[in-house]
Amino acid sequence: MRLRLCLLAATAAIAAPVLAQVEKPAALVADGIPPVPSDLAERTRPYMEFRTAGLQGWNPQTRGIAITTRFANVPQVHEVARPGAARRQITFEPDTISGASYARRKGDVMVVQKDIGGNEFWQLYTLENGRLNLLTDGKSRNSLNAWSHDGQWIAYTSTRRNGADNDIYLMDPRRPKSDRLVAQVKGGGWGVSDFAPDGRSAIAVNYISVTDADLYRLDLSSGRMTPIGDHRQEIAYGGAQYAPDGTLWVTSDEGSDFQRLGTLDPRTGRFTPVTPEQRWDVENFDIADDGSFIAYTVNEAGVSRLKLMDPRTRQVREVRALPNGTIGGLEIAPGAMSASRSLRLAPQRTSTR
Repeated sequence: MRLRLCLLAATAAIAAPVLAQVEKPAALVADGIPPVPSDLAERTRPYMEFRTAGLQGWNPQTRGIAITTRFANVPQVHEVARPGAARRQITFEPDTISGASYARRKGDVMVVQKDIGGNEFWQLYTLENGRLNLLTDGKSRNSLNAWSHDGQWIAYTSTRRNGADNDIYLMDPRRPKSDRLVAQVKGGGWGVSDFAPDGRSAIAVNYISVTDADLYRLDLSSGRMTPIGDHRQEIAYGGAQYAPDGTLWVTSDEGSDFQRLGTLDPRTGRFTPVTPEQRWDVENFDIADDGSFIAYTVNEAGVSRLKLMDPRTRQVREVRALPNGTIGGLEIAPGAMSASRSLRLAPQRTSTR
């Protein structure tokens, strides 16, 4: 009887189907994680194959926008000429395009940020007739930061000097030989937030942590950095941008549990909150070229609310025609004069293939 039971158990074990499993990537170590059946992967695959579109900026010449989206294996740059128009692909690279930006005001050149094989050693290129022309050294890690207000210069950071520190560089991308080191720094959290309207200085940011960022006024001729405010205080700045009249606008959590939008005096470091919101974070903002209005978004319990403010009267109104969601990009059209007609938003939506 025992022999018969053993034979039956062995037969059942042989007859039991061996479930196909998803092969684990060699670079991962799975400890205590059960195998993933292939049929489960197949059933969930349609939910994983989605596409996003990220706003990259306006084309000042055509008044279309540049976006990055994926129609093949990796995101590429596409242009959308007007609301509701079809997208037109303008880069055709095997690697992900992580950023793209037209020259401010001019729109005569686009600078693209791309790495190779996902190594995150980004290089900067100009785009011409679908082809990329290398601007940086091809070895260090480079990040595009900001354009000067006249669209002549780009500020970017690079680890070119020693492979570790994010030094600040300046270049006219039309003339790659104009590239020059502006400031040597210590650390990897540096970047340029915006140029002053006169082009002589810029706001440099040293990001230390999610709760602490230090701002400096960077003299672009000498490379001298002047601290703004008391850096012994732990203050988080979420953005810094000059208005045409030279007023520096920032988002800051100084004196609050939330990021508020206000003005910052570069000489005294005094922050003056302006927006009326008390309970929610101001996530991002943009200033019209003529300074007539500021657009900003507020995260209200996970939903982005778009608001428009007159910086002279400080009056605010909410744009109520938008569906609920989160706004991942905000940029006012170049030369915009009317707040009601000049906004293009990048809501965080996805579409299945």
